[in-house]
Amino acid sequence: MSASCSSRATTSFFFFFLFFFFFQAEDGIRDFCLSRGLGDDVSSLEITWFNNPYAAQKLELGQEYYFQGIVTGGMLRRQMVNPQVRTDAQVKSSPFEAVYPQTEGLTSSAIAKCVRQLLPHAELLPDPLPPEMLKKYRLLSKADAVRAIHCPTTEEEAFAARRRLIYEELLVLQLGIGRMKNHGAASTGAPMKKADASPFWESLPFSPTGAQRRAVEEILTDMSGETSMNRLLQGKTFLRKCMLMQP
Repeated sequence: MSASCSSRATTSFFFFFLFFFFFQAEDGIRDFCLSRGLGDDVSSLEITWFNNPYAAQKLELGQEYYFQGIVTGGMLRRQMVNPQVRTDAQVKSSPFEAVYPQTEGLTSSAIAKCVRQLLPHAELLPDPLPPEMLKKYRLLSKADAVRAIHCPTTEEEAFAARRRLIYEELLVLQLGIGRMKNHGAASTGAPMKKADASPFWESLPFSPTGAQRRAVEEILTDMSGETSMNRLLQGKTFLRKCMLMQP
């Protein structure tokens, strides 16, 4: 096993021995500890479960299992506590296992179990993207993307699902910003009389650039229009941007 100490790893071992014991906790409650010895042609690993007496019923002697968890110990003795256990058939059918942010009373495995029960109903999700857009940009459907982001069979499938969901999120955000902008533009502003910027340019001790002249002209045009101005002024020098606001 190549995983270093205190690292999270997934490894395959054969189960070959079992031992368990009870111990008395400080609060007087009797706890249960179950340990199993695992090994392959290279090394061995001790698996320990706390307060899970049914863990022993899931493993059979001589069978191969995949264990995922934190590997601790030294070079002579490696240990993994309360790992996630999967059979070879489970790994082949679903090689990627989703890890969800968990909170008190709601573990990642409990969330994953609920998600797996809901994935068969992914077709019920409304797809905001039309078929023409999916074909043009080679995107997955909403149902396929949701299924693939939770239970992908390949890295390519996971990437395609993530690409589709990100595209949808950014598109909805952009459309929302555009709608807000158009709503503001429909409101009547307070039009101002367009000023002549020539006296201001002549008063400067330097000659303004063409970009500065165009920016001032666009600002004056917006301010004299019938709708409120909604403009972002960009530039590298703070002083120059402040100077453009003087007219």
